[in-house]
Formats: sequence, C-alpha cells, structure tokens
Amino acid sequence: MYLIDTNIFLEVLLDREKREECEMFLKKIENGEIFGIVTSFTLHSIAIILEKLGSLEDYKKFLEIIKGFISLVIYSTNPEDEIKICEIAEKYNLTFDDALHYMSQNYSN
Repeated sequence: MYLIDTNIFLEVLLDREKREECEMFLKKIENGEIFGIVTSFTLHSIAIILEKLGSLEDYKKFLEIIKGFISLVIYSTNPEDEIKICEIAEKYNLTFDDALHYMSQNYSN
C-alpha cells in the first residue's frame, strides 16, 4: 500500500511539472491496480491550499473524484489516535504530520 502525500494530489490539481507522472500513479489506485492510503489531514491540507487559491469548488470536485477510487483508503483519526501521534512525534523527534503518516502506514500493514 502506498501512502499518498499532499503533493501528489497538488501536482495534478495545480497542473505542476510532474502532473502526468502523478496522474498515472493515481489512475492505478482509481482502477484498483495498486492500493493507496491518504490521511484526512492530507485532505484538509489540500482544502486549505485550494481555498487560499479561491478554489473551494475545485476541492469539492476533487473529493467527488477520489470517492470513486477503487483502492483508496482514507485514514481518519480520533482523539486516542491523536494522543498516540503526539507520543510518536515526541519519541522519534518527528513533526505531527510525519508521525501521523508513520501511524497511518502501520494502520495499513
């Protein structure tokens, strides 16, 4: 299972340099060829970025599209998870975001 970072989606959404490569990767997840996991934190980060660009409508369209991805798991947390993430961040000297990704990878295995 592949952990999908915010920037993979942003490459496509913002028509950046590696858009085609990222689109091909995401297409494999959409079609069920490979499995991917994305955190709700990542989705919220994308929402904030698109909102700053005046494109909240684009975020809604994006969510409609990824809802149909066959092999995409969206990892959401609860307060207990958030405490564990803080503990992981402290233990391994990670940022909250990196600790969340660490925890989501362990969730998917």
